[in-house]
This record gives sequence, structure tokens and C-alpha cells, in this order.
Amino acid sequence: MSGVCKLYGMRQSSGRASGASSIAGAFLVLAFIGSGCGASSLFGDTQGRSTTRGASTARVDATATEVMPASAEITADGSTEAEAPLPPGARVYAYDGSEKIYVKPDTESPPIGLIRAGASVPLAKEEPLSGLGVGLCKGNFYAVKPRGYVCTGRHSTLDGTDPRVRAAREVLPKADSPLPYRVGILVASSPQYGRIPTADEQRKHEPGLDAYLAKRSAGKIVSPKTSGSFDDAKANRGPSKAFTQYVETAKPSLLSEEEAYEGRKMSFSAEFDVDGRTFLVTPNLTLVPKDKVYFVDTPKLKGVNLKSGELKFPFGYTWIQDTAKLKKQQDGEFKETGDVYPRQTFVQLEGEIVRGKRGANYWKTADGSYIRNELVTVFKANPELPKNVGKNDKWVDVRVTWGTLVAYEGTTAVFATAVSPGQDGISARSHGHPTTLGQYQIGWKLGSADMSGVEKRKPWAVDDVPFVAYYKDNYAVHAAWWHDDFGRPKSHGCVNVAPNDAHWLWHWMDPVMPEGWYGVASYRPEAKGTTILVRP
Repeated sequence: MSGVCKLYGMRQSSGRASGASSIAGAFLVLAFIGSGCGASSLFGDTQGRSTTRGASTARVDATATEVMPASAEITADGSTEAEAPLPPGARVYAYDGSEKIYVKPDTESPPIGLIRAGASVPLAKEEPLSGLGVGLCKGNFYAVKPRGYVCTGRHSTLDGTDPRVRAAREVLPKADSPLPYRVGILVASSPQYGRIPTADEQRKHEPGLDAYLAKRSAGKIVSPKTSGSFDDAKANRGPSKAFTQYVETAKPSLLSEEEAYEGRKMSFSAEFDVDGRTFLVTPNLTLVPKDKVYFVDTPKLKGVNLKSGELKFPFGYTWIQDTAKLKKQQDGEFKETGDVYPRQTFVQLEGEIVRGKRGANYWKTADGSYIRNELVTVFKANPELPKNVGKNDKWVDVRVTWGTLVAYEGTTAVFATAVSPGQDGISARSHGHPTTLGQYQIGWKLGSADMSGVEKRKPWAVDDVPFVAYYKDNYAVHAAWWHDDFGRPKSHGCVNVAPNDAHWLWHWMDPVMPEGWYGVASYRPEAKGTTILVRP
């Protein structure tokens, strides 16, 4: 299925997802159908064969998620701190992939939330549920805050000292960061190791390893065509006690079923040295050799806070290149001043578009200079509320052909930025990547999700895509760290947003993420999703 993106969320150790799962009635239907940024079910089947994985939980407010312990952070000097204390109170802890939160104490009822491995959710009552209306469960059903029920035993426990929980806590995302993990691209294929491999095992499962390391040392490895660098620094520490005890207890196999193949985009939470080689720890507690990873620089684009009065409509965005400032001459000609607006600059415009000689059009800017119309994207206000959106409701206006996004509260614009829609814009074609037009609501919001697909018969994958908000099937607004071309069509149909802007939008959009949750569903009346209006 060429060019179709699959979302497989968070992986469990028990296998791959199969089939589709939906939230019926008033709940969002998650029947991923091979369009947009994903094609497989978020939850997998009812036998626990979900491929949902231990992905990030980003914060909505000061209490929305747990902080990644300092012992797991990748620091410049390799220093570490003691393992972070457990959060207070009785809680349910996920230890493998993700745990579902159900609307009723019954695994046949719709899921309304997720807890990722390492995170925890406070119990509403410490006593397990029993009696009429409580479904079958491997362990026990517990009511959790602020709503819903969790069945412990398969992917979760009440014991925060469980070695699987402790290890997973070390790879939780960095709290309040636009990019919760360190990210990079594989420049050579490698297994994802489930435990620390011996030197012989590395040579067996990484064919040509010695030749590769020699080439790498000589600087002869071709870098991906994106801003970034290799990192040869050592971690200056070994594996943590929690990771070691996890391996001794869980006894993971040497090789994960998913390979870290060349070109795969991956996320990393920690690193350690073993016998002269440094290994990166993924959020799924697998290991990847650091010498095979090219680390990508984070895009720096930041949108406009319209509440602050920083800019007002209309304003422009220099999406193509550094854009020359022009001065209008007495004869009507426009000449360059020698100054430029750097690429990815938001520019205050004044008045209406000015027609010059030979058919060229120009905008006057706040500093008195002019810029060519075709070199800027222009942000304009949308004065009309979408259908069924109240005067105080949040909603988002996406213009596909303009590459713009504006967030509103009622009729007040509060935020704006440049985005990258589908590669084919609004044009539908076989195996194409358009962005579907229409009015939708956020149905699921996740801290991060894995996405993968096949393009021109080659597999591709991006692990732990941050700040994902699904609004139609597999179409989502989400962060994109692997390119810096915001304003240009780049995606497989989703709305790509720079990490800084995705971080802000994800926190602002509804439904609100409760404490400790990794994913939250929108359903009335408990959790309403923000409206997304996608226009040409």
C-alpha cells in the first residue's frame, strides 16, 4: 500500500496490532482507513495485541503528567541524579506499552483514555470494584481520577516499585518541552536491542560492523539532508540500576521485533556506555547504537501570540527565502534597500496590496519598506464562526493552500503560525497525500504517537511524533521535527506544525489531558473537542 501512513501509537511487548477499534455512539470512531497520517487502529484487538507503545505524555498544566526523572536525562557532562520519588497517594502504574482507561468497568466498553508505561493515574477509590456491572479483568477494576476505570494485571499495577515501572519512569518525556525526547535519523541499520548485547552479538546482528565503525571514524558516512550532526561524546555512565533490574526481571529478548533500519526517525530518552560503545535508550526501553544516529536540529519557528498585540491582521510570513526589503521610487519602480526579512519572519503589513509596474504586486510593511507579494504568505482574519461554534468556544482555522493556521476563541484570534499540509494540497489522486477539507472536532489527543508507512515500496517510520491531535480518521495536527519547511506542503495529509507551536496548540486545544494520562478521547458531555476548520 504505497504512500499510506500508518499510526501504531504505543507498542506493547505482546505483539502487533490487528483490526480496527472504534468508540461507538457519542465517542470518536477510530476506524483508521488508510488515509492521512495513519492506517491502523490505535488500540489493536481485544486480546491485548495492541502495538501501542510507551510514548510521551505532555503537560496541559502543572499537574498534567509526571516529570522524567533526572537520572534519565541526556546531559552534556554525563552527570546523573538519584531516582525520582514516586508521586503521592494510591495510583495505578502502567508498565508495558499503554493501559486503557474505559468509560465503564468493562473491557468491552469504549476506551476514553490511555496511560503510557512509566506514568500513573490517581485512584478515585482504593478499593477494587466488584459485583453487578463489573466485567472480567485479569487483575481488578479500579475507578481512576477524574473519570473512567482501569483493569490492572495485563499492562498495569498498583505497585510503583515494580522494576518494569521504575525502568519505564526513567524514559518518560521531559516535562514542558516542545520536543520531549532527543531525536535523530538512523544512517545505518541496526537491531533494536532488548538487552545489552555482547561484542559477539553485535557483530552477528550488525553485519559489517567493524568496517562501518572504521568508516564512521574516518568521517565518511553520508549525512541526511537536514540540519544536524553526529555526536561522538560518551555518556560517561553505565546502565541505571532500574534498567538493569528491569532486564533481570522482565528478561526481554535480545532483539526487538522492530528494526532500527536506515532512514528511520527515532526518539531517545537516555544513554549509557558499555565496553567502549554508547547505546541510546528509546522510550520503549530498547537500545540503539549511538554511532548509527544522526541527531537533527530542532526547527526554531515560533508562531505569533495575537493576544499580546504583537501583530494584527493582515501580516505576512516569509516562507520561501530571505526576502528583500524594497523602497518605492518616485517613478513607481521598487528597488532593493540592501536589507532583508529573514526566512520564516512574521511581518506586519499595512493597507492594501499595491500594484506595481509590469504586473508585480507589493505589500507595504510597518517599517515603511515594501515586499513582493509572491514571496510572503498573508494571514487574514476569518470573521465568521464555524457552524455550532459558540462565541467563547475554541476553534482552529487551517488554510491548506496558504499554509496557515489561526487559533480562535470565539471571534478573537489568539495565535497564528505557518504549517505544512499534505504534499498534494487539496488535490485527491491515487496514492496521493492531500489534506481533507471540512469541519471536524478533535477526537483524540495524545502526547505522542508512532507513525509509519510505505512510500515507493520503501518503508518509513517516525517514532514518537509529539503532540498529536486527531480530528478525522488518521488526520491530525501534530509536531514535525524532521523538516523546517513550514508554509510548504510536506506531509502525508496531516497538518505539520513546528514543535514550539505544536506544544502551545496541544496544551490550548480541548479536550484537557487529565493528570497522568497519555491520551484522552473527546466525548460529550465530559470532554468536548476543539473544532478544526480545514479550508482551501
